[in-house]
Amino acid sequence: MSNSGHTDEDALPLVGMKVLVVEDEFLIAQEISLTLKQAGCEVEFARYPGGSHAMLRVAPPSHRADFISRLVGWFSGHLGQPA
Repeated sequence: MSNSGHTDEDALPLVGMKVLVVEDEFLIAQEISLTLKQAGCEVEFARYPGGSHAMLRVAPPSHRADFISRLVGWFSGHLGQPA
């Protein structure tokens, strides 16, 4: 029994679990993006296949470069270039 009070029998098999969690996160992010757009907010939605929250450490270099480029572009566009 773990500290949470759940037994090993309560645990879901990890095979396929990651796919479900990632897909759920994608659907939630997509819904948030659409809701913000409908509210008139500026939104840019980028999806990185196979991506994770640790993408800056483990994603392919092209994904990391794209993410950093988008991030710098957003700050430059909203705050201006550094002096």
